Amino acid sequence: MSYSMIDPQIKPILKEMAAAMKNTPAPGSRPPEQVQENFAAGQKYWNEDPPNLPAVEDEFIPGPFGPIPVRHYQPVLNTEKKPVLVFFHGGGWIAGNLDTHDYLARALAKESSIDIISVEYGLAPERHFPETIAECTAAVKWIRQNASSWRLDPDRIAVGGDSAGGNLSLAVALSLRDAGETWLKFCMLFYAALNPELTSESHRLFGGIKYGSTPDLYKWFWDSYLPQDKMKQDPLAVPLLSDMKGLPPMFVGIAACDAIRDDSLQLCRILEAAEVPYESHVYPGTIHGFLQFLRTVNIAKIAVKDAAAALKKGL
Repeated sequence: MSYSMIDPQIKPILKEMAAAMKNTPAPGSRPPEQVQENFAAGQKYWNEDPPNLPAVEDEFIPGPFGPIPVRHYQPVLNTEKKPVLVFFHGGGWIAGNLDTHDYLARALAKESSIDIISVEYGLAPERHFPETIAECTAAVKWIRQNASSWRLDPDRIAVGGDSAGGNLSLAVALSLRDAGETWLKFCMLFYAALNPELTSESHRLFGGIKYGSTPDLYKWFWDSYLPQDKMKQDPLAVPLLSDMKGLPPMFVGIAACDAIRDDSLQLCRILEAAEVPYESHVYPGTIHGFLQFLRTVNIAKIAVKDAAAALKKGL
């Protein structure tokens, strides 16, 4: 697919992104705090005027490295034992927070009528593999153990996320399965980061500034999360190396013009071979991170509707 096939509503956004990237210092040349601040500033517009919900509450839950900020979205009140999606945001493991993905979390909650708890996990390089997975897994387990205090059903819990958050969601599912815990009911992944190798056909086609990314940027993300080369051989860090047998059903959302598109397509083949039920959608004309444009881009709204329907079915 050529640049001319980019979704018309995404094309002007992508042009602005590409222009900004040309004037951005090389990956790794700025302090992580500055990268995080710039990412948050760039997402501010896309999180304005979000969908209204009856209740949205910020909380802290205990974690292995200190309190973890979470945000609880409730689309329905005054009911007991509600299903819940525990959501992990994207941002290359090095950026993102509760606010950068607020619009998306609200839209998913409203469309699905399912509670969402968004988790603000520690960021690289200060927090990296395997500690990040330990923190995210601990958050999901704590939410299950304390479900009744939040009017949640401990037997209807899903995990999900976008990009790096998709990687962490799958890692949590694998960690729970490996520990013999089989209560997780569903996994929702959007353009998940699954493989640090940059050799796929989709990287060749879409791995440039023209499509909103560069190989150096992807490498920096992965190197920040996996600071030791041996970590890149660990199936929890690189889910495409994992045995998927016994995992819960999944939704796999794929951007057609994404450098890491082929990794999600490979994941679907692995899931099929492992007999894990899954539903996949490839969204034409879309780029990595397109759900962040949900406020104005129709195909992002369609993708949220698809994910919400799958989430309701899974829970």
